[in-house]
Amino acid sequence: MLQNKNLSIEEINEQNWKEYQKTLSENYENTWDYVAITATNQVQKEQYEQEIESRKSKNLLPTKTKFIVIADYQEKRIGSGGATLNVLRHLKENIKNFNEKKILIINSGGDSKRIPQYSVTGKVFLPIQRTLPDNRIST
Repeated sequence: MLQNKNLSIEEINEQNWKEYQKTLSENYENTWDYVAITATNQVQKEQYEQEIESRKSKNLLPTKTKFIVIADYQEKRIGSGGATLNVLRHLKENIKNFNEKKILIINSGGDSKRIPQYSVTGKVFLPIQRTLPDNRIST
């Protein structure tokens, strides 16, 4: 949590990196119960799931958080609002005590028309021009 609004971008990045490192600990409590990512279709959904599994296998994601990917209903273009409602329906039907969970929904379906090379992998895993302290490219 950032405490000072007068921090430099470097200081903010350093604080964010330290906070991220904490989330990887099994003892870390302040994390999402679920992260739900929307996908346009089954192919994109499978690609997202592969990305998530790859990161899990390298211990790059919080262990307590459950990651799920939900494709658009019947693979029809339903927009971000429709995708959000689809995720909420799925979670309510499949998770006990749904109302007590901390859930992050990331709308990442779409064709990526402005960046077609990411139409399958989607924007959520788009590499950005920032190298992380462990020398990985940020997404």
